[in-house]
Amino acid sequence: MTSDLPRDPTKAAPDPPDSASVRPLLDQEFDDDALYGLRSAVAAHASQAGLPEGRVGDLVTAAHELAANAVVHGPGHGRLRLWKYSEAVHCQISDTGNGAAGAGDPALWGVRPGSGLWLVRRLVDHMNLQTGPYGTIATISITLGPAEPQTEFQIRTERHIHCTVVSMSGELDLKTVPQLVAAIDPIIDAQQPPRLILDLTRLRFWDSSGLAALIATQQRIAALPGGRMVLAGLSAQLLRRLRTVGLADRFTLSASPHQAVAQLGKASD
Repeated sequence: MTSDLPRDPTKAAPDPPDSASVRPLLDQEFDDDALYGLRSAVAAHASQAGLPEGRVGDLVTAAHELAANAVVHGPGHGRLRLWKYSEAVHCQISDTGNGAAGAGDPALWGVRPGSGLWLVRRLVDHMNLQTGPYGTIATISITLGPAEPQTEFQIRTERHIHCTVVSMSGELDLKTVPQLVAAIDPIIDAQQPPRLILDLTRLRFWDSSGLAALIATQQRIAALPGGRMVLAGLSAQLLRRLRTVGLADRFTLSASPHQAVAQLGKASD
């Protein structure tokens, strides 16, 4: 008997191929002592498969959480396989179960905020979990981006009467987040109340570090009296990712920076 963890039906991803038809890039058994080495192996093969550095980190963290759950809540060991297939990198973690009643209950793995599955669901694009007393199969995948030349990350600041627009282009990830923080800190200090528009029209991608930076900035500004922040011009892909991880309601969104400027101007009148 199996159960599927609910997921967004519009984001259904193809299942990874069976190893009989497509050979996995990585096929490795693990136990508690092998988890550290497993992280390194996943990172190397995911990078080789074409994931950018930030998304490699997301996949490694998610795979480690699932493997650790297999060790803690399963028989203490498992198997990890990784494929590049159908424009995505798929990672499947499985164990043989321990035959105990309730051993396959997803509640044992934890879905509360801050727990393992809660974290995994926010790091990857797709996740499916099938469990039962005789085993668990967790499948995650991250979609490969279009084969486009890397764009250097750039930030431009434009001050208006009632707000400041910070425009970003390129990729917001672990390497470039410090540039965003350095640009925003003086704005928050100088403009009271801070009213900030982040123009993401030309932003191609963010990883978990980039999204965490946006959340932290939103929290900082919202904590100040009269502070407002708007995310403007999100691409369909980034907006979909924001909705998939259940965080769209955390932000004020606008279709374009022009509309966001008008919106904040009205709010200040």
